[in-house]
Amino acid sequence: RRRRLYLRRAELLPNPRAETPWQVLRGIRSDRAYITTMGVDVATFDYLLESGFANAWSHQTIPLTDANPHGQPRVGGRSLDAIGALGLYLHHLNSCMTDTSLQEIFALIPSMVSRYLKFSRNALLSVLRSILEAAIRFPRENHK
Repeated sequence: RRRRLYLRRAELLPNPRAETPWQVLRGIRSDRAYITTMGVDVATFDYLLESGFANAWSHQTIPLTDANPHGQPRVGGRSLDAIGALGLYLHHLNSCMTDTSLQEIFALIPSMVSRYLKFSRNALLSVLRSILEAAIRFPRENHK
């Protein structure tokens, strides 16, 4: 018999928007804690959020097999808000932890972790492409 390496809803904290380890970290707003877990300080986190991530989270539909991809997003029905989704993705990028650990920290079932990571990756990539300071540019030959 194969061992399952994921957690079910009953094995997680009841509400992903309240009293999770992520919510505690979020509430403290410590640069040291943010840098340690997500690789950015509080100001950078807020900057990414305000530069378009929150807008993408609130106005785009997360692709689901049983939902209209062109329908209105149901933001209130999501387990995380935009701040939580950005936190989830930055935790994922900055650590070598398993998805099971992300499930525990954010109180999410496996399918939501994978959907939110994919959606957040695309949203953050779009935001970074729009920020001049985030661009990687190679020097031109005439600017030696």
